[in-house]
Amino acid sequence: MLDERIGSGRLAATEINEVGKMLADFYAHYPAEIDGGAYLRHLIGEQRINRAILLRPEFAFSDIASGPLDMVDGLLQRLRPRIEARILRGAIVEGHGDLRPEHVCLCRPPQIIDCLEFNRSMRTVDPLTRLTISAWNARCWGAMDPTASGPGS
Repeated sequence: MLDERIGSGRLAATEINEVGKMLADFYAHYPAEIDGGAYLRHLIGEQRINRAILLRPEFAFSDIASGPLDMVDGLLQRLRPRIEARILRGAIVEGHGDLRPEHVCLCRPPQIIDCLEFNRSMRTVDPLTRLTISAWNARCWGAMDPTASGPGS
């Protein structure tokens, strides 16, 4: 599994590049979801849920969560025209909604073993966002820079 390989420092750049190519090919074959605003409404709704949960008094997160939540609210508002433009360009597709390193098996060819089949709105994604989040997750797990040339770089 990708998370285990990252954790043990045994991940080669060629392997992560193969996963990246597989995901790019996967997303390229899905039809665009030009959905009359449903994708943007989903993003805004999920942010409202995040805010409601993280600011619950019993969790005592409001002092550390308020700033980042306000920042995301502001970015959603400021970037709305760009998000809408990506929707109209056909950049939003139905795909894998919750991709993390522990969902990737590094067999030949690599396999993705998780899908949010129960919730279509969670599967409707911007591949650029999914791949960026996947790269960030891999970096958090300790993976090398995917643009580097060798193992463990």
